[in-house]
Amino acid sequence: MPKKVVTEGSIDQLLAILNNWQGHLTWELYCESVSSKLNLKTVVTKQTLLRYEIIKRTFAERKAFLREAKSSTESSDQTIEALQLQVRNLVEQVRRLTKENEAYKEKFVRWLNVIHQYAPTFNMSKLDVPLTAKHKRNGKV
Repeated sequence: MPKKVVTEGSIDQLLAILNNWQGHLTWELYCESVSSKLNLKTVVTKQTLLRYEIIKRTFAERKAFLREAKSSTESSDQTIEALQLQVRNLVEQVRRLTKENEAYKEKFVRWLNVIHQYAPTFNMSKLDVPLTAKHKRNGKV
């Protein structure tokens, strides 16, 4: 008569194997793992393990968990890629705006230099006077 594989003592070991399973889970792989952990000479069959409701239920739950973990990892990878792309775009935008800002600063310095050269009597404090509503509306500077 063959040795009984699932006993009161071994059921906890069989469930622990499932609970700690990482990666792809199939009945064939699980049966091989059970056989090696319990030092059995022959491979335990799926049919033997399916006789036990707790093993069947735990197997289904673990498989669903691993599937969900895999899909969340893939979606997490997609999120990371999207965020990395966004960071690259923002870095490029900062670089471009910094360059544009430097160009405006140079232009401002040139204008001040021109004002100083061609209108030495110009009152520089007039540059700080805010635009009136009329000038803002007409686009006159």
